[in-house]
Amino acid sequence: MKPKIIKQDLQERLYEESYEDYQLKTNEEIIDIIINFGSGETEFHTEDINRIIVENQKMKKDINEIVECQNNPTKTLANLNQLINSAKEMF
Repeated sequence: MKPKIIKQDLQERLYEESYEDYQLKTNEEIIDIIINFGSGETEFHTEDINRIIVENQKMKKDINEIVECQNNPTKTLANLNQLINSAKEMF
């Protein structure tokens, strides 16, 4: 699942759960909240954390598949390019 799709799916779930006004935060926004905890905005939703966990799991899976492509000559360049493009979408 692509990161943008992950975030979009989680945002839609928030709408379904009557959190229409809440926008999922970016990684940078969450980092800022944690750094400034106690002296500014402290609100974030559990779906923000869930998004980070799901994206991190996907990134680890992609990295493992890239390493497998490197170690397995039967993997095609197309497989590797697809994984690299998927990883690029994370950033």
